[in-house]
Amino acid sequence: MLDYYLRIDAVNLSNFVYDTNDLSTIRGGGLICLNWPKAFLPDQVSPVNVKLGDKFADWPEGGAPIPITQGASNAIFSFKAKDETAAACVRDAALKYFRDNNRFHYMTFVADVVRADGAFDMAREQLLALNRFRQLQQPTLVIPQVNEKVAVPADTHPYCWIDGVRAADTKTNAAANVEKCVCKSVDIRREYGRDQKRRLYAMGVPDANAEASTFFPARDFDRLTVRGEQRTALDKKILGNADPFSRLAGKMAVIYVDGNSFGDLERKQCKDVPSQRAFDAYLRDERKKLMDALRSKIQADPAWQVEPTDKVNPNVFHRIETLMWGGDELIWVVPAWRAWDTIQLFFEQTKNWKFNDQVMTHAMGVVLCSHKAPIAGVVRLARALAETCKAIHRNRDLLAYQVLESFDSFAGQDADAVRDRLTPIDVTKEHLIVAAKVARVVEVPSELSPSETILDVMKAFVEQLRKMRGDGKDDETFPRRKLFKLMAAQQRGGRNGDAYKEVIDRLEQEQKKLVTEWHEALQGMVPAMVYHLLEWWDYLPPEKYCTGTVAAAAGVKDANKTQAAGVSHA
Repeated sequence: MLDYYLRIDAVNLSNFVYDTNDLSTIRGGGLICLNWPKAFLPDQVSPVNVKLGDKFADWPEGGAPIPITQGASNAIFSFKAKDETAAACVRDAALKYFRDNNRFHYMTFVADVVRADGAFDMAREQLLALNRFRQLQQPTLVIPQVNEKVAVPADTHPYCWIDGVRAADTKTNAAANVEKCVCKSVDIRREYGRDQKRRLYAMGVPDANAEASTFFPARDFDRLTVRGEQRTALDKKILGNADPFSRLAGKMAVIYVDGNSFGDLERKQCKDVPSQRAFDAYLRDERKKLMDALRSKIQADPAWQVEPTDKVNPNVFHRIETLMWGGDELIWVVPAWRAWDTIQLFFEQTKNWKFNDQVMTHAMGVVLCSHKAPIAGVVRLARALAETCKAIHRNRDLLAYQVLESFDSFAGQDADAVRDRLTPIDVTKEHLIVAAKVARVVEVPSELSPSETILDVMKAFVEQLRKMRGDGKDDETFPRRKLFKLMAAQQRGGRNGDAYKEVIDRLEQEQKKLVTEWHEALQGMVPAMVYHLLEWWDYLPPEKYCTGTVAAAAGVKDANKTQAAGVSHA
């Protein structure tokens, strides 16, 4: 028997995950992409004499694969075969399994095999190239079979109610026991997304089933962002009946995170199978810690929780949605009033990530918008913002964000072009980035020094904003109307223009002092100072309403753990 490697990759994910705006369908598509290797192989696989049961009965003798590495949508296995023909049969058997499996039938998979007779890293790159070439050979249009089995009611459309494109060939329970006609692809993803949504948050705990039984993610974006009467009793007790987050009701934050050059790090550090498995194990363990910290934070803070809507499930629901989790990418959707806390928690938890002494950093894109904004478009924008960070620097933690009062302003337009239109003439995209390690003597992140982390910059930003806002005082120290005047003046002639200087000259002495303090504390963000202040003015809560402070006041058992995670000083 000869040794071979098999690489399987789920491709064209935009047509399987982000082709609708339905929350359960998107979640289900993402989780299927994440979990397919678990369904493909048993959780525990012996390194020798692996027997996979009847579903692989057609595989050649010795063809049972052993997993080596798993990414967000791909995996590499090792197996034995007597020759090239037998190895090709293993590849074909794997693809046949996906075609015949109801859950994976509507995904697009590519698979290739190479001999394991040389360096593993060279074989890995060869497999990647073969997969990409095979992906380019896939047909771009697949015509579905004629709908003959499911009768479409006369009062409905013959196309899928959710994606609006594919032919409807089954029915799903939409809401209030109302059935709608959908395509099979949507139906499978939607049901899987509903079934699996709670399991993801139980990773990394000793008794996952017990933990999952007490954690109920919000059913939809409306429940995730609702305030008013849907606040829990503890929320009202700690935060007061006069809701401090009422302005942000119905608003959410979509957070997209992507690792910086994780692929390059993997290629440089993982030259053989043991190092590849060590890299995978490190990422898996760190991600479990991240999810554990987030879950503890949510369960400790009443502002993350919402009242149940029915008597069937009397438990409080938690305001969190995970649309992607795996590899070096993740997508969270959280209430707008907890966006900053979540951002800070992520960078706090990942600040010490390193593999073989190589620092691992992230690019983050955040969109603050209405819960009714089309989620597929918002995710694309968040991803584009993260790519903006990567274009500036790939070796530092960077954050780009955008506040949307109306999603129409971005529809069908390039994100950078629209942001340029919304910002003053002397502000570049570098100035709009919240950057790690920004030196206090430069103005743009292209001249970064290792003097500060992104957490230092975020902390300084929060301190300056709260001073200007006058938190704890009866009146605003720096009235927002003056910020609007500064913004208007800067948009007309820049910070060196006469209009801007005139507004500055008219400020009170204490207000001028605050501007000077901002310049000294955050020089990298000076050109966009007014822009940053106005964007976060409503979204960054006073210290007494931040997660750690609220959790401690609530007396929740995980409050100390939440504070230890570094979220109480936001």
